[in-house]
Amino acid sequence: MRRGLVAWTALLALAAPLSLAFPACTSKSGESATSASAASTSASAPQRSFVRTCEMSVYGTLDSPAWRKHSIIAGPFVFYYADQYAEQPASLFAPIPGQNGYYAGQKLVVLVRRDAVATVVVPESERSNAALLYNPADWNDRNTYRIADGESAVTFKACKKGETAPVGGPPNAMTQFNGGFVVAGVRCVPLEVLVRGREQTIPVRLSFGAGRCA
Repeated sequence: MRRGLVAWTALLALAAPLSLAFPACTSKSGESATSASAASTSASAPQRSFVRTCEMSVYGTLDSPAWRKHSIIAGPFVFYYADQYAEQPASLFAPIPGQNGYYAGQKLVVLVRRDAVATVVVPESERSNAALLYNPADWNDRNTYRIADGESAVTFKACKKGETAPVGGPPNAMTQFNGGFVVAGVRCVPLEVLVRGREQTIPVRLSFGAGRCA
């Protein structure tokens, strides 16, 4: 398990270090809904995206306060310990031997501030190289994925203030969602974060073996 992921009560031991074969942690299936609106976005957001709700959240103790300097924060949305893959070897992101077009899933927990709704979008120009793996229906116990197996957009709906998530935790803690990415080789992956109530999108870049992304 990667650094910064401590004492996840909704996750059992994984079969492999980067496995995305998480045990069930939801009380209802995911929704498909219109993605968060924005006045303009370079991401060419799909009209619909997979939705993760409070009922589909997980919970674990955060590495406080160190996690903030290792994470990418986009308004109320956080890619928790997003720097963990920046200096990893290229072999981690290479095609799986003997399985052309298949790659290992790269686990990355996200956090969302209470009451917030945010949509993460992979720009159209990058959708042949990277995809989101936050839909539990996409996961498999082999941890082998094609880019087409993931999603180009996922909406995260945080728990409401004062609401206790089904998985437990403090009632006003940030809502946590497990999942990850599938990427085709070493690269900086540009993303857009669309936050409900904000006109402008928030651009971010995640590094997968590419060092510091400008």
